[in-house]
Amino acid sequence: MSDERPLWAAIDIGANSVRLLLARPAAGPALEIVRNVDRLTALGQGVAETGRILAHALRRTMDAVVQYVQEAREAGAEEIWCLGSAAFRQAQNGEEVRAELEATAGVPVGVISGEEEAELTFWGAILGLEDLPVRFVVVDLGGGAASIAGGTAEGPDSAVSLPIGARRLTEDCIWHDPPTEQDCAAVRQMVRDAVSATPAQEALGRAEAMVGTGGSVIVLRDLAHERGVEGPTIPRESVADILSWLSEMNTQQRRGALGRHARRAEIICAGLTCIAELLALSELPAIRVSEGGIRHGLLFLEARKRT
Repeated sequence: MSDERPLWAAIDIGANSVRLLLARPAAGPALEIVRNVDRLTALGQGVAETGRILAHALRRTMDAVVQYVQEAREAGAEEIWCLGSAAFRQAQNGEEVRAELEATAGVPVGVISGEEEAELTFWGAILGLEDLPVRFVVVDLGGGAASIAGGTAEGPDSAVSLPIGARRLTEDCIWHDPPTEQDCAAVRQMVRDAVSATPAQEALGRAEAMVGTGGSVIVLRDLAHERGVEGPTIPRESVADILSWLSEMNTQQRRGALGRHARRAEIICAGLTCIAELLALSELPAIRVSEGGIRHGLLFLEARKRT
């Protein structure tokens, strides 16, 4: 018997990865996930230094977007949403790149604001999570930016995107391989400066728990599990231990240590340093890992709107 519910596709073009979510709306409202995949394309590589999205990074990203659009159509997706985020906002040629992607992929490509990005991530990250406290903060550590949204199960009441993504922090602060203590201190300072006097500062301060998502957070979870931590909640002590371990290695050694996450070896130290600093600023004991993100939030809100 065929499923009469529509199949939707959401493609998230981030500064580090392109992600595809195929899902059907379900009662609740909720989502029934059909396919959830990603490809690391590093669209934001070099943006911090040059102010522009580079041609080779665009080619990698273009290939991934075209492939995902084709997969969505072949799967029978009735609607396809394609969204760009931090790299497009930060690059001088962001609009030019957006238009080229749109023309080549054959679907509309929108660029969301930092606030929209944080709000969508909030809904996507908490989708299906249980036992959340009254107030919590959702952190999405991307390549070009970190989205930080505070709120309750009723929704976010503050949402902001800050230019402290793992790739951005790496290009701005990590000058040695392995990173030195001075490099890591520069990352921590950049995170503190970005958070200071923004809605993120209050969101972190008021939260009773932190929910984290994004590539670096998923790597953290997998490494913690290898070390015997169970479940989705990773204690601050484990974050510190894993960061210390990885920071003693050069990039080639980290590739070997990261296994299937080897392509994140270049940026993982900055990413985990950012997570550790955000935990310190919030004075929370742990981060709860979610695989939800912008694409989940977009399709969830669309399902809710049509219920």
